[in-house]
Amino acid sequence: MLLALAVGWLLTFTICTIAQQDALSSITLKSVDSWGYQLQNVVPRIVAKDGFDILVVDYSRDGTDVGALSVDEVAILRKRQGQPNRLILAYLSIGEAENYRYYWQNSWTEKSAVPVKPALVKGFAGPSDGIALGVPDRGAPLDKLTAAAPRWLSEENPEWRGNYLVRYWDNDWQALIFGSPSAYLDKVLAAGFDGVYLDKIDANDDWQSTRPTAERDMVDFVKKLAAYARQRRPTFLIVPQNAEELLEYSDYVLAIDAIAKEDLLTGGAQRKDGVPNPETEILKSKRHLDKALRAGRRVMVVEYLDQLDAIVSARRRLLSYKYIPLFARRALDEAPRVLSTSDAQK
Repeated sequence: MLLALAVGWLLTFTICTIAQQDALSSITLKSVDSWGYQLQNVVPRIVAKDGFDILVVDYSRDGTDVGALSVDEVAILRKRQGQPNRLILAYLSIGEAENYRYYWQNSWTEKSAVPVKPALVKGFAGPSDGIALGVPDRGAPLDKLTAAAPRWLSEENPEWRGNYLVRYWDNDWQALIFGSPSAYLDKVLAAGFDGVYLDKIDANDDWQSTRPTAERDMVDFVKKLAAYARQRRPTFLIVPQNAEELLEYSDYVLAIDAIAKEDLLTGGAQRKDGVPNPETEILKSKRHLDKALRAGRRVMVVEYLDQLDAIVSARRRLLSYKYIPLFARRALDEAPRVLSTSDAQK
């Protein structure tokens, strides 16, 4: 009898201990109240010291498999001493192809004859980090597609050289994104990330005039990607950036866990940092974003501001909307700014 009681107590103690460890293992999306977004110069042991509840990083330091973050490095980013682990999301562009990714083949384009100057490339560090990346001046002719280019590949983005619009509804492009060990999402899953931060969802805008189903195609793409990821890990998070108009599709809302919005209050379509957006545009976006809130989804907003007064004002407004604010440099090359307690109370 005593042996049975002892065994029962030990079993109960073990179960309770495991439950407590699980409860502390990671913060829940529902309780998140801060987030960080850094795509360049990510050094896990340094970035891990930031206190954010969610951290968005690139899965690779330079887009290659060699530069990919390991399972151990993702674990370092996740760990917080004395606090529940943060959630780590991997940046993943699904509306554009990037010529600094592992999947890119140089035969797909003809390079411009214009000399290439060293410069920051979206998502990665510059020459100071020993990575020989560069892009032509924005005024240089765009690179041309060759006969070897896949059917899903389209024109280069003049604002982000090295980034190419894609026919994201194409099966071959989607197979490159998920569905096999060599696919982008599958690499993210294997590295132990808690979810993905999907960029270029708004690529549907670029196709709207020539493809009437462009919005529906993007919704279906995100749904398939989400279903695939959750079959492998039920708790995997899907967080798209921008394209808040897609929240009008109820099945899209059901497929995502949160939505992020750039430049809600300032910056606008012209990316002029610090310039206030027209109130009509802000309220139009807010009407869409509030649909996500009402459906129990979190709304994360990043404003690219560096003036303290503007940050404090924007933070106060975003919090009144029940959105989770973040203030960062547009290059996303350093830890986002954290307001002091006194600043935050202004």
